[in-house]
Amino acid sequence: MVKKIVIFYIFLILGLNVIYAEYLEDILKDNVKINGDLEGNVYGKVTGFGVNLDINTKIPQGFLNGEIKNGKISLNIKGNVLGNIVGDFPLIGYKNINLKDAKFVGSIDGTINNGNIIGTFNGEIVGKVGSFDFNEVISGEFNGYISGNTIKGSYKGKISGIVNGDCSGNVEFKIVSLNINKEEIDTKENGDIKEASTKEAKDIKKIDTKDLKKYFINRAEIVAGKGIDLKFGYELKKYDLTLISKNIEITKDTILIGGPVANPLTKKLMDKFPVKVTNEYPGKNKGVIEMIKLNVKVSDNIYKEVKVLLLAGSDRWGTKAAVEYFKTLDYIPEEPIFVEWKDGKAVRIEKP
Repeated sequence: MVKKIVIFYIFLILGLNVIYAEYLEDILKDNVKINGDLEGNVYGKVTGFGVNLDINTKIPQGFLNGEIKNGKISLNIKGNVLGNIVGDFPLIGYKNINLKDAKFVGSIDGTINNGNIIGTFNGEIVGKVGSFDFNEVISGEFNGYISGNTIKGSYKGKISGIVNGDCSGNVEFKIVSLNINKEEIDTKENGDIKEASTKEAKDIKKIDTKDLKKYFINRAEIVAGKGIDLKFGYELKKYDLTLISKNIEITKDTILIGGPVANPLTKKLMDKFPVKVTNEYPGKNKGVIEMIKLNVKVSDNIYKEVKVLLLAGSDRWGTKAAVEYFKTLDYIPEEPIFVEWKDGKAVRIEKP
């Protein structure tokens, strides 16, 4: 006997009208169909009989469509191609090929797990070099991942056409905007037996890349020292705080609270940040908000880009100023912001 019928929609994000492409790997976990705009780059090397080429091309405006279903991903990509192919190209006598009116059509097919993609990459570039028409086909293995609003990966395989040989390189496709079509799920529970049917949901939301701070905080790990820095962290995110330990490793987006004296992980990474925080700099009651990007290893030969945000000062008041001022921002700063705790509030200041 049917005990209950549960009908629900999988919304793109609860309570909001917009989903942000910054955290695409979190969004594309369910069964979805997607289409949108992208820009990208294809880099690589081609070697073969009498051929030794370097590929440096970009897709300034392209299009994406595909689906993710039951752990499998299938993406189709197309767009105009600009850039250069440089090297020995004996069949047509060119050393530097400028791509101006070329077209790219390609696909990525494989499995997806926690944003990591393993599968195949196939592409075709069609265009003209001088009086020569060319049609080059690339096919091979693909290992990549979704990081932020970007699909990155490496390919290795064969190229055929005017050029024949081995090819390998990297691709990077940045999602500019995206329509996601998820599924409405009807679940019937009959004792221990569950039956599920799916149909296309009516709601299609568009991804934008603005105002990403809230999503960054929600997904980030906050690492703070003891005492007051931990309190500052709790004010940012009431759960999922990490009290610093010597062996902690960064594996995801992270917010560091406290300078190198209070926070050993800050000390470990301090040389990577553009502004070096000390007891003397930026100075009494002063702090800095700054961010770096790191590549962390996901698995063999696959690295993922993560953001590390530092909120720190020369003293506790400087750190407090950094935390409090960061709360007022509606974006994640790409460049350092200097702040000061003055007259009971955090204010932005010029670089000391």
